[in-house]
Amino acid sequence: MVFSPTGNFLATASEDGMVKLWSVADGSLISTFHHDDEVTAAAFSPDKPNVFASGSGPEIYLWDLTNPAHPRSLGAPLPAHEEAVVSLAFCSRRHLLIAGDEGGQVWIWNLADLAHPVLVGTPLEGNPDAVDSVACSAHGRLLAVAGTGLVKVWSLDDAENPALLDQLTAGHGESINAVTFSPDGLTMAAAGDDGDVILWDVKGTQVTPIGPPLRAHGDPVTSVAFSPNDSRIFASASEDQTAQMWDLSDRADPLPLGPPLVGHRRAVNSVAIAPNEMVGTGSDDKTARLWTTAGLDQIREDPIGHACMRTSIGFDPDEWKSQISGLPFQKTC
Repeated sequence: MVFSPTGNFLATASEDGMVKLWSVADGSLISTFHHDDEVTAAAFSPDKPNVFASGSGPEIYLWDLTNPAHPRSLGAPLPAHEEAVVSLAFCSRRHLLIAGDEGGQVWIWNLADLAHPVLVGTPLEGNPDAVDSVACSAHGRLLAVAGTGLVKVWSLDDAENPALLDQLTAGHGESINAVTFSPDGLTMAAAGDDGDVILWDVKGTQVTPIGPPLRAHGDPVTSVAFSPNDSRIFASASEDQTAQMWDLSDRADPLPLGPPLVGHRRAVNSVAIAPNEMVGTGSDDKTARLWTTAGLDQIREDPIGHACMRTSIGFDPDEWKSQISGLPFQKTC
């Protein structure tokens, strides 16, 4: 799932070959667009908010959502892949679309002219096995590709000939399922089957780990997301049927932000954060849920005030751990 850059729409994709566009304001279904194969990837362009891309089988479809009730196909699908497309990411300010596939390759498309997409350079060898996730940094300078046991980071200063900066294996398990960048371009997060999320500093020429892993899930982490407006707000989703919000004010000592988001009955395989800080989760239980983050700032800035607001007598140690996990217990009210 993915939010539009304006935060007005949420797009969900599924194995039935359909992408559904929903109104965030009232949860109503706006439109449905059909594909011949299951839809395994989706992305909105940050530079052209009405442009949407979906990956289905080995093809990439481009859509014009100027009229969201009637999506319009932007020509024939992009044809290059031999294997199924599993992840898509736009590079802000670069008009580039990154696509990773099950064959381990990564393709770069220039969409400056939507009527004539151009394949840039030759495919990158993203992973010896399969690519699971691709991400582009907010400034469009870095490309990260996650897959089996490995995260590769490239410089896109020359998109025709990307330069491999690093191959990250330390701390990660056999499968790395998700990778993303913070909106300030300073942090990369990667997560995998070991249930950990590792933060990496990418502000310089070296990619270095930051602090201990984030550990809130007992099962594989399937998806990670930063708020598009606030690099301190982060979310992870897991096969343990939950998602967790995080406070990264201190990147070396991240704290859970509120209790886990609980409600799905099967694995949560997608999480996204909208510009208005709404959170979306998608699950194998065939549902998508919207969550409000209202009040999370108060938990971070004033945990005692939050406890007193929730109950006039405050929290006992067990309630504190449940509601404000990660912060030391304090007597309240």
